[in-house]
Amino acid sequence: MKNQIKGKFTPIVDPEIVLKGFGIQALKRTFYSTQLSAEEEDENAANLTSYLGTPVFSNIELIPGEYTDKNGDTVPYGEIFKNSENETFRIDTVLIDVSQEKQIIKTNIQGVSGSVKEYISKGDYQIKVRGALVDENGRRYPEEQATQLKEYLEVEATIGIASRFLNDIFDVSNIVIESFTFPQVEGFQNTQFFEFSAVSDDPIELTVLGNTFSEGASF
Repeated sequence: MKNQIKGKFTPIVDPEIVLKGFGIQALKRTFYSTQLSAEEEDENAANLTSYLGTPVFSNIELIPGEYTDKNGDTVPYGEIFKNSENETFRIDTVLIDVSQEKQIIKTNIQGVSGSVKEYISKGDYQIKVRGALVDENGRRYPEEQATQLKEYLEVEATIGIASRFLNDIFDVSNIVIESFTFPQVEGFQNTQFFEFSAVSDDPIELTVLGNTFSEGASF
């Protein structure tokens, strides 16, 4: 059984490392737009705000849980590495992109310029998260953190996520992972960069034979 590691000893990643690791250091000036006094600082709040879909520095916490796999077995996750008071896996200084596409039916009418639009619904939020994992002593590869993140990203169900940016602004607290990458970058032996794409997964209500019950949208 894998060892469980706890304690608030995971270092905060320098934002410049994340920017350089993903080749987007030219965007730094866009990010640093707000400074808070000591009384106004909130460690759970997004560090930076932006407009028009510009990525935002924030932190995320992945919440442990369990799910039932295709064989009917219960699979727990999130117990390998915990580094927050909430017993979660917290990753500081990540870049988050959020987008949404509305579901609209467009019908062309002969002799009329343009089309008739019929609004159906809002689509899921498309979420892209980029960041870096760094070992606490800054000398070795962050194997425990990388292993834990990989476990979360391979979960075959909805996973809970805590993030002031996602929770408060977009009301997203559950996501489904669609894809992820762990790129190697020259010159960063003690750092593991990562990127994953996910979609929001809000609970929905279904009515069957007059009985109303709540069920996840995807699982």
